[in-house]
Amino acid sequence: MMKNPNGRIIYIGKAANLKSRVRSYFSAKNDSRPQVSYLMREAADIDYIVSVDEHEALILENSLIKKHKPKFNIQLKDDKTYASLRLSMNEEFPRLSVTRKVRADGASYFGPFSHGGALKQSAKLVHRLFTVRDCSNSKFKRHSSRPCLNYDMGLCSGPCAGMTEKSEYRALCLKAEAFLRGDRKGVAAWLKKKMKKASDETRYEDASRYKDLLSALGTGGLEKVVSSSFTDRDIIEMAADEKSFEFVVLFHRGGGVVDKAEISAKNTGADVRSAFAEFLGRFYDEGRQVPPEIIVPSEPEHKRTYEKWLSEKRGGAVKIVAPKKGMKTKLLRLAADNARESIRKKRAGEEKNRDVLFGLKKALKLSKVPREIECFDISNTQGKETTGSAVRFSGGAPDKKRYKRYKIKTVAGQDDFAGIKEMLSRRLKRAGETSYELPDLILIDGGKGQLSAAVEAIRELGFSGAADIAAIAKGRGREQGDSIYTPGRKNPWTPVKNREGLFLLMRIRDEAHRFALGYHKTLRGKRFFR
Repeated sequence: MMKNPNGRIIYIGKAANLKSRVRSYFSAKNDSRPQVSYLMREAADIDYIVSVDEHEALILENSLIKKHKPKFNIQLKDDKTYASLRLSMNEEFPRLSVTRKVRADGASYFGPFSHGGALKQSAKLVHRLFTVRDCSNSKFKRHSSRPCLNYDMGLCSGPCAGMTEKSEYRALCLKAEAFLRGDRKGVAAWLKKKMKKASDETRYEDASRYKDLLSALGTGGLEKVVSSSFTDRDIIEMAADEKSFEFVVLFHRGGGVVDKAEISAKNTGADVRSAFAEFLGRFYDEGRQVPPEIIVPSEPEHKRTYEKWLSEKRGGAVKIVAPKKGMKTKLLRLAADNARESIRKKRAGEEKNRDVLFGLKKALKLSKVPREIECFDISNTQGKETTGSAVRFSGGAPDKKRYKRYKIKTVAGQDDFAGIKEMLSRRLKRAGETSYELPDLILIDGGKGQLSAAVEAIRELGFSGAADIAAIAKGRGREQGDSIYTPGRKNPWTPVKNREGLFLLMRIRDEAHRFALGYHKTLRGKRFFR
């Protein structure tokens, strides 16, 4: 662990031979990694922890990086856990649910899904086809005498109230499991058989339903239905420019690529092999589903250690493969193309946002280009549980790690002006702290009154001129667009020539409103259930 003069950890690494590893940082000739020279300019102290073996060192390294977020380690900007479908075949009456944690608990997991829409579509199709329950076990017990609405809608076979035999319900779950593993043909044959039987028995309504399900089976987006069979694999590639590393993970399930994840990390100057090794440790941590095979362009350092760690997480053998020829190399090329396209799209988006922000400076006569914008909003219900939010946008994109929530403490009743003043005052008092740096533009959700309250808070705390300030108010009708108020100007701005700039401010305002309202609903719910 390398630390700067303030004692803050700026880099974390592991090594079998610590003396050799540390020596390499002081020998510029023998180290081709460009980030080393920058690291050594800031490093003032070195600390270390002794571990049992390389496997334990890998686990400790991941844990420490996650906790301290060192400057010279890769920080994933899309470091989220993707959702999967879980079918609890280990229960007497299995249920289908959504989860972000994959555990070795005897259930079958299917995923990951990087898009919530694909997951919902797949789950809905399973319920329509196989009428598998999705209720919690407590709800299942409550409906022992009468099934819930899902039974009446044909989305559940009602095992809770004995509407189906246990063996028959388990057979349906086995069909659902096969379907999620990619057995489309088997399910289609099963549906055709049931449709013919219903037709022969003159149950034409049932036959029509099976026909509709067959149609849904053909158009239900099964390219997004994935499995955790032994043919599963993830294909990982990356592209880099001077700003960032762009990692792409293709999820290959049931014989085809079903989805992908795009993850960005700041380019710290690390070489490709080191970046890949660090990415593997970060991406598959936090309960992500681990496939039996991971395809990479080149073998990472400590490959065996990573395989052992990943195998423990999966509960089965995991191989890291760097193919030289064949179909797997074609999959790597596909992943590399996606990584390069990801960089291209992001840079194009950044350039467009830059033009929009320059236009805003000109339209609103701001003192500087508003690269950093922070928007404040208040939410309450008849003056109760008043909350506030501050959302941060950097370069025209949300910076969610710097979102802040406020519970208004000194305001009684419904007084948005006083609420804005209290929230902004509390925010400004922490302006010197890390992650509380002042933005280029402070944006207030409201009109002249809210703007005046914000200006008063800024003046009282001695921050006048430190940042531009504006307020955005919704129009009173569809014909009247949103208006922007700035200090010292009687009439609001209506930037006709920079509609994209206005739309950006509206989007930031709407995000602040969403964030404040969510916190308000949480507090209101706690009050109701006390």
